Amino acid sequence: MTDYDNFIGRVKELSLIGSLSGLMGWDQETMMPPKGGKLRSDMMAFLSSQAHSRMTDPVMGELLDSLDSQELTAEQAANVREVRQSYDKATKLPAELVEEKARHKSKSLQVWQEARSEDDFEKFKPYLEKTVELTCKTAEYYGYEDNIYDALLDIFEPGMTVSQLDPLFSGLREAIVPLVKAVSESPNQPDTRFLDIGKFSEEKQRKFSMKVAESIGFDFD
Repeated sequence: MTDYDNFIGRVKELSLIGSLSGLMGWDQETMMPPKGGKLRSDMMAFLSSQAHSRMTDPVMGELLDSLDSQELTAEQAANVREVRQSYDKATKLPAELVEEKARHKSKSLQVWQEARSEDDFEKFKPYLEKTVELTCKTAEYYGYEDNIYDALLDIFEPGMTVSQLDPLFSGLREAIVPLVKAVSESPNQPDTRFLDIGKFSEEKQRKFSMKVAESIGFDFD
């Protein structure tokens, strides 16, 4: 087995764990009975812990180091580069924090659903505060130079910083705010009566969704 084959095998395991987490997260938001919340949060924490353990395995680091010096195809090099970024971030986080974040996220979702249905923000507030606390703690472990959000922004836009984005958003604000004001105050408003056409049954919505999925080539088999 080559280093790359070993590497890809480990990445596939991580992908499977991620798929399981996604499936259980979907189930929690759609089908799971409320009393299943405690067990589900434990399951999500366990899977996150397993994924973190596999990603930070010293063997993964050794494989990445070895592959960095090997001749790879463009696709292989891209895989190594992307996993390297994830590996570098994962190795900065303690396993306890990763597990705590996953468990808290699962618990928070259930409380948010209850608070939303009851229109009770105070019920969710402590969970939101804890989420911010854990997120800030994560950013501190990642490290940053100027702004704490730089550490989090780098997850989605590697290399991007707040100091780079602020001028961009300022320019957009200067152009968009007057535009929105002009549109909202214009006497030429769109006719939105077509939106008020009543409710559709779940069955009709299901059939429509299936039709859309078929039209874009989704394979139901």
